[in-house]
Parts: sequence; structure tokens; C-alpha cells
Amino acid sequence: MQCNYNNLYDAAPIILFVYNRPIHTRMLLKSLAGNPLAQQSVLFIYADGPKADASGETLQKIQEVRSVIREKTGVARFAALNPHQSGAS
Repeated sequence: MQCNYNNLYDAAPIILFVYNRPIHTRMLLKSLAGNPLAQQSVLFIYADGPKADASGETLQKIQEVRSVIREKTGVARFAALNPHQSGAS
């Protein structure tokens, strides 16, 4: 039996969790864009918000990550979820 990827719902959705690693995020999205099936997938990107005690450097990296995820993703559709502040400690 062969899968038919002509419909967006035939391809598995992809979820990506990001925080403060802009270089890794860009590399991953570039790699994903090179996958032919990714062009038929829905990508959900969860960009966690800064912790209450985040340093200035961490805040800058979080902003860089959010800029990266606004660039072209190479997938059919994507949704970015950006909470204001992380509840994680």
C-alpha cells in the first residue's frame, strides 16, 4: 500500500518547540525546507516566552528566534504560538 501525499491531511503534522537558539532554529527550518514531504505538511512552532529572571542576552536570543520563525518556512502552512512568559522554572 502506498501513501498519497496529495492532500495536506495525508502528511504528518510537524511541531517544533523553540526558545533561545536562533542558529539551531534556522538550521532546522532550512533542513526541513529541503524535505519534499515538508512542503505538504503543516508546521506548528511553539516559541516559549522568557522566564521572569531571563538575562538580557537570553531576551535578545528569544527575539532572534522569533524573527527566524517569521521567515519563509518551506512548508504548506504553519502556525506560530508565542506565549508571553514561560511558566517553567
